[in-house]
Amino acid sequence: MRNRTSVPILRGISIAILSIALVLAVVALIGYSRQRNSYPRGMKIAGVPVGGVNPQIASERVLQVYSSPIEVQYSESIIHVDPSTGNPGAPRLSSARPSLGGRLDFGPGRTNS
Repeated sequence: MRNRTSVPILRGISIAILSIALVLAVVALIGYSRQRNSYPRGMKIAGVPVGGVNPQIASERVLQVYSSPIEVQYSESIIHVDPSTGNPGAPRLSSARPSLGGRLDFGPGRTNS
């Protein structure tokens, strides 16, 4: 016959091992969840460092960089362009007649031709 004292000891050890395995699984799941909710370290989006932050903070960083004014140097002049409002008076290449090589459009009624 079996020794009755060994059965409760084995049952206790089994329950302890299962409990430890359950705790380790929960800790691993929490770590994975935190890692999945943020971008990997060292990651850059369009030259903006976003590593280690969540997507919302990353999008705020990229928006902040790309909504700041742009400084354009032409000859001796410095021109500041605000990307949020655009610069409707800025020269644009017109593609209306590409056979002529394009024209600069300086706004309504003003061209370089």
